[in-house]
Amino acid sequence: MRLLRKMFLVCVFSVLIIGAGAVTHLGTKEDPFVAGNAPTLRLVWTNTNVGKAVVKVNVLLTDEDGPNAGTETRWEIPGTWDKALPQHEVNILQYVSQLADGLYKAQAQVVNESMVPSALSEPVWFIKDWAAPQPPGGCFITF
Repeated sequence: MRLLRKMFLVCVFSVLIIGAGAVTHLGTKEDPFVAGNAPTLRLVWTNTNVGKAVVKVNVLLTDEDGPNAGTETRWEIPGTWDKALPQHEVNILQYVSQLADGLYKAQAQVVNESMVPSALSEPVWFIKDWAAPQPPGGCFITF
């Protein structure tokens, strides 16, 4: 049971920001990760219980300051991740795209092939900021 509680050590939302280089954030409430609209948006975790395959990831999100402040959202992400690999990841762009822009607290747990869940991870904060770009003004094409 101790191993199951330690199954989920690291939960990181990582984002590739095209053209801006690598930006490092701590994932704390004061310095949250930025979840931009990028195809590389993913959830990454380490598997410390190498003897069991992970078959599901549960993510608990709390809206900290958006239009639905205080609201919790739960994602259940099915899959099978190889028990021999020490690190795993899953693309979460489709899930994040359904959230309103704002600050979120995220915690996750993994469920092994025996359907035993780990404890929730430490919280990680991220900002979803997909504000629509403004149309260009004063643009003319002439020949």
